[in-house]
Amino acid sequence: MNRVFVTTPIFYVNGAPHLGHAYSLVLADVIARWHRLNGARVLLATGTDEHGKKVHEAAQSANMTTMEFCTHNSNCFRSLALQLDCSQDDFIRTTESRHVESVHRLWDILQSKGYLYRGSYSGWYSVSDEEFLKEEDTIVLEDGSRCSKLSGRPVELISELNWMFKLSAFRDEIKSIINSGKMQIVPASRKNEVLAYLDSDIGDLSVSRPVARVPWGIPVPSRSFDIKSADLSDDDRQVIYVWLDALANYLTVAGYPSPRFVDSWPPTHQVIGKDILKFHAVYWPAFLLAADLPFPKKIVCHAHWVVDGKKMSKSLGNVVEPCKYVDSIGMDRFRYFMMKESSLSQDSNFLRDLVFQKCNVDLADTLGNLLSRTLALLAKTDREALAKQFFKLANPFVSQSAQETEIFSRINNLRETVHVYYDDGEISKVIEHILELLRLGNSYFSAARPWDTVKPGGDFALFSRTLLVSLEVLRASMIALSPIIPISAEKGISALAAKDLSSAQHVRFGLPFSFSIDNSLNRILSMNVTQPLFARLKSTDVCA
Repeated sequence: MNRVFVTTPIFYVNGAPHLGHAYSLVLADVIARWHRLNGARVLLATGTDEHGKKVHEAAQSANMTTMEFCTHNSNCFRSLALQLDCSQDDFIRTTESRHVESVHRLWDILQSKGYLYRGSYSGWYSVSDEEFLKEEDTIVLEDGSRCSKLSGRPVELISELNWMFKLSAFRDEIKSIINSGKMQIVPASRKNEVLAYLDSDIGDLSVSRPVARVPWGIPVPSRSFDIKSADLSDDDRQVIYVWLDALANYLTVAGYPSPRFVDSWPPTHQVIGKDILKFHAVYWPAFLLAADLPFPKKIVCHAHWVVDGKKMSKSLGNVVEPCKYVDSIGMDRFRYFMMKESSLSQDSNFLRDLVFQKCNVDLADTLGNLLSRTLALLAKTDREALAKQFFKLANPFVSQSAQETEIFSRINNLRETVHVYYDDGEISKVIEHILELLRLGNSYFSAARPWDTVKPGGDFALFSRTLLVSLEVLRASMIALSPIIPISAEKGISALAAKDLSSAQHVRFGLPFSFSIDNSLNRILSMNVTQPLFARLKSTDVCA
């Protein structure tokens, strides 16, 4: 059985979940669901990143202990994943003992192989980004202070004695695995960004922080100093760099360092945002190469969301709270909108009116309306006669028009076509391809006028063809959409009496009616839609 391991970034607990977190979660879930639909053995992991100075300071501001604060906010992210119906197999917290064990084992291996050393480090440090920056990666503001070019967050000049990782030793090897495609980065524009960064003098990486400055983290093992922990001076006490700690979460959920680890590793799809690309595409493979561990097969790097063309900000009052939208319009509609309007390469714009428009035009009018119209006609005909016609038409189906030929071809090629897009996280392209099939099905249905051919004296053979083609357009489309709108797709497939033929391998024209006349009749008799799959939204249904 094919093995697939999908990860989300683990989410920092210093703030509440927002639209960007929801998007990463659903994108990873959609990829995982597609591979399950194809029969793969899938591990989907998400979780929370709970160490670092920012978390400690946020807990103090909230008048909570740091662990209480972490637990409270971690539960918010866990609830978000549940509310979005994400099918994760593991939810990791970096404060768990299993993770501390994993990080310490990785640290020990890096040190035993000679890739860690004590060294003085001086540089511009961003508390918000939890990283040191080169001077050329900062800009001077009018008041003389500096900030990060990338994030715009303030930096301060710091000099300290830390543990250093020999990152520079792996620059050429990382370039090689990226250029060879052994570690894919999609989209191509992100791959080019990483290669450009690797062409610079990347230097070595500080992988510890003094406890005096960062009091909340996983301690550097005292054995690293060859002395007992109690004998360490305040100057010696260090915590492991939050990004080495955080990246190791992927090892932890795979079972590292237990024997079961080899059955899951490496990740096949690592879903991340563009702001953490360097950490995942440079630092992460370097740590793994140093530890003689396989590197990820693919990094799916997405862009961000803006709201009405502006960056989300509490001060602007434009932060989109995913749970409110799920409560307002439903989970599947919210998942659909994020996947339909998102882009890996460019920031996506969240517009309230666009949510309303896309859900009505795509889901209610294009998908839901075809399902309702098609099934409504079943009550007006002789179902036994229809079953005989369906069985005859499906064995084998012979197109009688260019439109039927195109529909037949699109359905039989649908799985292969959308697989490439699903695998690369290009879900908007998946949706557009399925919408093209549904639009074609609606056009075919309207041109055939089955409401006329079903009447006494009408062309029953044409009526039967019209219904068979329409039913198969619907079944194929809902199977292919099921990773995106899982609950609604399941309801729609159940209405078509096709739950037993709803995996990716069943996307084949005419399959439900190819077995026997009796089987076809039983399916037709079981088909039922009691209410619209997607009722049209009113503008007042979408939360402000």
